[in-house]
Amino acid sequence: MIPSLTELTSTFERDGAIVLPGFFSVDELRAVNAQLDAYAQQPAMSRTSVFQEKTYTDTQTWHPVEDGVASLTELMNHPRLLDVTEAILGAGYQPQGSLVMLTRQGKAQAWHQDTASSNPSEFIVNRLIYPRDTSRAAGGLVFVPGSHRMGEIPRGGPQDPIPGERLIEPRAGTLALVHSRCFHRVTPNQTTDPRFSINFRVRPANAPDDLTRVGVYRTAKWDFKKAEQVS
Repeated sequence: MIPSLTELTSTFERDGAIVLPGFFSVDELRAVNAQLDAYAQQPAMSRTSVFQEKTYTDTQTWHPVEDGVASLTELMNHPRLLDVTEAILGAGYQPQGSLVMLTRQGKAQAWHQDTASSNPSEFIVNRLIYPRDTSRAAGGLVFVPGSHRMGEIPRGGPQDPIPGERLIEPRAGTLALVHSRCFHRVTPNQTTDPRFSINFRVRPANAPDDLTRVGVYRTAKWDFKKAEQVS
C-alpha cells in the first residue's frame, strides 16, 4: 500500500529516501523490459578507465527518453509517478533527464552523492524504478537515511559500510526516491545477468540545471563535463 502523499513528503524530508514496493505492475513494465533486453544485447560500453579507477564505479548508461523510446517516455509520464513527484517537490519541478544504469557481472556503484552543492535548495531527486527483481547478489541498493543533511560524504572505502546504512533488494515494480545528497551505493553484481535501474531525475523549480556536473565519491570528486577528477 502506497503511503499518503503527506506521509511521503515527511518521510522524504526526514530520510532523504523512500522505497515503494509494487508501485508499478508487471504489465506496466512489460514493454520496458523488452527494450532493456534489447539494449543489453548491444556491445558493452563503460565510462573512461580513469573514472573507474578513481571512483570504483563501472556502469553502462543510456538515455532512452532523449533517444525517443516510447515505452520509457510513457513510464516517465505515468500519472502516479507525477503525483508522487509533485507531492515531494511541489508544482513546477523540472526534469533532469532519463538514465538507465546497466551494471554487468563484477561491476558496482561506489558510495557517492550525485550533487556537490551544499545549498539545501540545490538537489535532484533520483526516481529509481526497478523493472525486475533485483537481489543483493545482483546489486542491492544501500543508503543512509538522513545523510542528505550530514554534509559531504566522508572519505573512505568505496563499498565499506557506513553506520546506519540500509540495504534494499528491490522487487520488480519498486520505486525508490533518493535525494542526491543522500549517501548511496550499489553492491557488486555477482550474477551473470545484467542489473537494471531506470532513473527519471527531477529537480526543484528554482534549482540550477547543472547540479549533476560534479559527483562526490568517497575516493574523489568527479567533473563529468570535463571528464576529470576535481579533488
